Formats: sequence, structure tokens, C-alpha cells
Amino acid sequence: MYKGFRFVGSLASINEQRIMQRTVIEQLLREGLKRRAKLLDVGVGDGRELETLLESETVTKLLTEVVALDTEDWLTDEIAALPNLAEVASRLTFVLGRAEQLACLFEAESFDIVHCGFVFHEIPYGKPKEQAIKGCFHVLKRGGFLVYSDMFLDNQLSDKPQLEAVRRQTIQRLYGQYLREADAALKEGRLTKEQLEMLRGDSTKPGLLKSMNDALSGEDGFYESLGVCIDRLLNVGFVQLRVYPNRLNRFLYIIVGHKPTEEDNNHV
Repeated sequence: MYKGFRFVGSLASINEQRIMQRTVIEQLLREGLKRRAKLLDVGVGDGRELETLLESETVTKLLTEVVALDTEDWLTDEIAALPNLAEVASRLTFVLGRAEQLACLFEAESFDIVHCGFVFHEIPYGKPKEQAIKGCFHVLKRGGFLVYSDMFLDNQLSDKPQLEAVRRQTIQRLYGQYLREADAALKEGRLTKEQLEMLRGDSTKPGLLKSMNDALSGEDGFYESLGVCIDRLLNVGFVQLRVYPNRLNRFLYIIVGHKPTEEDNNHV
């Protein structure tokens, strides 16, 4: 469910988003936390977000431990073999689970940074999304940061019927062409064995085609507006929210939320 779809959006804007995430986390480590830190990557997927993050010497040096969470473990060996991840292998742990289960999987105040890259749009609307956000807040140490990176709908759309209608249009645009091209490639036998496995999946893992068709049918989560997301983060308890827009794609943003310390609360 949380696999990192490399084809979502333009490649340039996705790469830009990954670099933005790295820059933001570098800044949080140097200027926000000002100490070595423990990071939780929720929905590690194929590891590309984490790999880009660990290209930074600052990040690699200042992270004492990295915990990578995902619903499936079939890419674990591949992710661990990625060059930048191999360098921190002794500090890298994989955990099987869902974002909605964070509060059950980890003790309270376990991490300094929780990173969620292109994850929340795949979590079903309603209680699962609420549980995931509350879980992020629960596992963060006081003074820690949530780095929430995703695609959002236009801000003026705030009620569920409108969101659902635009979500379907967005998914059709993003996935429709890919599905058509993949279908043609399958019929013409133009795919490698690895590409076939990724598309079709097997008895142990779903393929990308099933994941995308689930999204098209509305059985997956969906994109919400930036305003709705910000309200949810504030309601859970995050403060000092900062929003970073992607200069190449008006739907992509990074939101940074701060979990207040006791001192912060005393000044409210």
C-alpha cells in the first residue's frame, strides 16, 4: 500500500520533492534539534525517499538510528542494498506495520523526527487517517518534528464529496496513462522479468497494477486539501506549522509540524 510509485507526477517534481525533504530535515537537525537524532520513516516503500535523504553527510552523521516502517517487507533486501542505506546498515531497522498502528508499534516519545513521504494520500479517509496522525504525534519526543510530504488538492475544496470527485479526476490523470502504457507493454512483451513482477505481483505481494486500480476504484485513500490536512495536524496538537511548496508542481507540499515541549505549553 505504501510502495513508492516512481511514476506519480513528473519525475522532475518528485525529485525536487525528495531534495526538499532532505534540505528540510538537514535544517531541523542543525537548527531545530541541534543534536543527534532518531528518525522514523513511515512508509519507506522502495527506499528512494530515504536514499535521497541519506545522500546528505549532515543527515547521515547526525542520525543515531533510522527505523523504516512499511506494510510489506518484500523490498527489504533491495532497500538495504541501496548505496546510501548500506552505509548506515548498523543503524537501520525495518519494522512491518501500518501507519495507523504507530501508537501500538512504538513507545510514546521514541523518535526525534517522523518522516512521511507520499504516504497519507494512500491511507483511507476517516478514522485510519486520524489514527495515523495521532500515532505520529504519540511516537514523537517533545520538541520533535513531523515532516509530512505529499500531494494535496486545491485549498478551496474542503468537504468530502468535492474532495472525492477531484480525487478521482487526479488519480485518473496520474495513473490512467500509466495503466494504458503498462497494458500495451504487457501485450507486446516489452517488459523485463523484474518489471513484470513489479506490475503483476504474486501470491506474497500485490502488483502496482492492482494498487493503482484500487486507487481508481476508490478503495484506497485519497488526496485531501492542504487546509484540511493543516487543521487535522493542529487539532492533534502540532504547533508552529511550516509549509513548503514544490516550485515544479503546485499540488506538492511539505508540512513541518512541531510537537511542543513542556516549556512551549507553559507559554501558551
